[in-house]
Amino acid sequence: MTDNSGRISFEPIETKDEAHKVLNEAARARSFTQLFSQLKRRVLTCHFSHFRPEENQVGFKPERPNDIGPFLLEIKESKSPFVFVNIANDRNKVFFKSQITSYKDNLLVMNYPVGVFRVQRRQHLRYKIPQGHTMRLDVESATTPGGMFSKKIIDISAGGVAFYIEAPEAEHFPSGKTIQRIRFQIDRSTVLCSAQIRHVRPARMEGSEKMIVGVLFTELPLEDQIRIETFIRGKMKALLSRML
Repeated sequence: MTDNSGRISFEPIETKDEAHKVLNEAARARSFTQLFSQLKRRVLTCHFSHFRPEENQVGFKPERPNDIGPFLLEIKESKSPFVFVNIANDRNKVFFKSQITSYKDNLLVMNYPVGVFRVQRRQHLRYKIPQGHTMRLDVESATTPGGMFSKKIIDISAGGVAFYIEAPEAEHFPSGKTIQRIRFQIDRSTVLCSAQIRHVRPARMEGSEKMIVGVLFTELPLEDQIRIETFIRGKMKALLSRML
């Protein structure tokens, strides 16, 4: 469900442990990093080299030390203390904002970020349901003719949806099977379509017996695709506006 010409999706990394893992891997790899201010006049190119969550610090070494002076001046002119950070390597691309606390020996030190986003390029924008929020769908019963079961959505796009099932139900959700009826609400409008199961895997939650089912919509009307895309764009805009 990805291609190089797809849309950019920002997905929050919800747990601190996962954010630590991603950032630690990025620092160990000395990942390519771009920093920019609220004014976005220039980009400071760095390598991510300093990860110390116990000290509430992340740090970056600029490729060209002579660029740091003009960059710090731009931050001052922007009247915003925040710096926006893009980090990229072979495994992950992440984005966050932070504040510079010091610059010494060509090391630019910042506060550990409060929120970290994973940046992905996808054919369709994907919205991961944040913790504390619930979105559900109804899926046809494999055992009761005409019956529908309510399931919790994990993420959704105009191309498909992922949702939780209980582990004993997995036998009724084999890969490749077509689910004839899936129903859910988007902005008070009901979407009804069929979908093909692409994968079923265990949920990565400690002590959980849940499974994750990922499906691709197979008969989704164009107006519903547009409705889902519009819904997701609104959610992402609100999410990023709170951060930026």
